[in-house]
Amino acid sequence: MKSSLPEETELRNALGRDALVVVTGANGGIGLALCKALHGAGIGLIMACRSRERGEAAAGEVRRAGGKGGIWVEEVDVARAESIETFFERLKRSGLRPTHLVNNAGTMAPHLAFTPEGIEANLATNCYGALRMGDHMAELMAPGGVVVNTVSLTCRFGHFPPRAAQDGSRTYRGTYRRLQAYADSKLLLFVETACRVEAYRRRGIALHAADPGVVSTGMLRMGCWFDPLTDLLFRPFVRTPRQGAQAALRALCHPQKSGLLFRAGSACPFPEYIRKLAQKAEGKAGKTS
Repeated sequence: MKSSLPEETELRNALGRDALVVVTGANGGIGLALCKALHGAGIGLIMACRSRERGEAAAGEVRRAGGKGGIWVEEVDVARAESIETFFERLKRSGLRPTHLVNNAGTMAPHLAFTPEGIEANLATNCYGALRMGDHMAELMAPGGVVVNTVSLTCRFGHFPPRAAQDGSRTYRGTYRRLQAYADSKLLLFVETACRVEAYRRRGIALHAADPGVVSTGMLRMGCWFDPLTDLLFRPFVRTPRQGAQAALRALCHPQKSGLLFRAGSACPFPEYIRKLAQKAEGKAGKTS
């Protein structure tokens, strides 16, 4: 299914005048580009950032770029369950009712690290945090809402289930490789997203995946000697954050049908290998319940 890039009018018409979109990881890269596009279309924003200071600075940049939608900055660390719970309690008390969510926040941890809850850092941010945000948001949204989870082309190289999840403790088995750990976390997110499509559909919420492709953000820096060569030879040929944001923006415009993967210029059902892994995961869950 081919699709053109969404213009401001298309965004306004698709999301509606009263739309309120939560974007995680909103203070930089793709998240900031998403916020500028949505604000430019006159759509309300909740910019969910790990640092309020950086979030407020990003909100100022979004306002200067032009637009009429309201902007609220919220501090939330999606890697921590407690932070997400606190965020949603504040959201309920505020009276704000989000209509859309883009789970954009992500990390590629340079070294093996764990959250205070004992979850490996990539899994905590890229997978479990996104799933927790989506599940909470689906409870608040009225029918017609949309949740978008950001996946990655690296899914093809991921392990399912991830070694960190198999181990279930702080003693990560084997040599830690950041790109592999990132791929593992994104694959698990994609599979768990596929597992949730029907449950969200019953609530009237569309659940999609968006693959921004290879985007020129700080995540491309590996902290290695070849980083300058990467910047010189590789970075000019990858997508800009604005280009990377297009997949999620188009996903937000599709509340009618659920379970689609959006890439640059196209949308399709989730890949067969993802659906098979989801069936496998659901089968195991059924046996243990």
